[in-house]
Amino acid sequence: MKNKIINITIIVMLIIFISFRISIACEELQKDSQNFEYPVIDLPAAFTGSLPEISSSETVYYLELNQEHFKEVTFYRDNKLNSSVTAGTWTQSADTLYLFTEDDEILKRFRYVNNQLILLQSTERNGSDGLYALNTVGEFASITNHHKNLKDEGVNFVASGNEPFWSFRIDSDGNMNYREPDFSTSEQLEERSREQSSFEFSIRKNSSDINIEVNEEYCIDSMSGFLFTHSLTLFENGKAFYGCGKYL
Repeated sequence: MKNKIINITIIVMLIIFISFRISIACEELQKDSQNFEYPVIDLPAAFTGSLPEISSSETVYYLELNQEHFKEVTFYRDNKLNSSVTAGTWTQSADTLYLFTEDDEILKRFRYVNNQLILLQSTERNGSDGLYALNTVGEFASITNHHKNLKDEGVNFVASGNEPFWSFRIDSDGNMNYREPDFSTSEQLEERSREQSSFEFSIRKNSSDINIEVNEEYCIDSMSGFLFTHSLTLFENGKAFYGCGKYL
């Protein structure tokens, strides 16, 4: 009888001890949950990739985020004619990003993790989430700020190309400045407005001409991933070089 009482006492003490440890563990988990900070997107930001409604690998989805507003662009690569543009507001709650239409209806939901946006909705691929990820456009903020500074300086249009590098700027007075690593020139171009979406011009380089065609169609820079509204083709000595540009 005495041993039975001792055994019961030991069991009760063990139960009390285990309950105490569980209680402490739960409090610690609750504290960790309260102290946990979800990653916040640094603004402005842009993300690009593929989504379920995109049927072709040549089609691009591009999402830009500012303080409260977003703009999403879906387009066939290097083509603005068959594009879709949607704008609205957005908010972030914990690790989830919500896009709202102008009627305050939820348009899309993403989970923000590891600098990616993971689409949260059922898809045809086994009805699972997490199969569609948008990658961060790393230089979006710096390029956006650079363009803002150029606009403040009176620049109206910017464009550039890679491999080999070239660039040019046109100000509001029609002054054009063209640059390459070993060459630069400035010329006065005919007056044009933003409504003149496509145009072309030539510049003299040493003993030859460089012809430049500008067309209004979405273009993603091959190095930065930044989305521009115009594509450019530069012709020199029978060769064609490509780049992107936009009005500021």
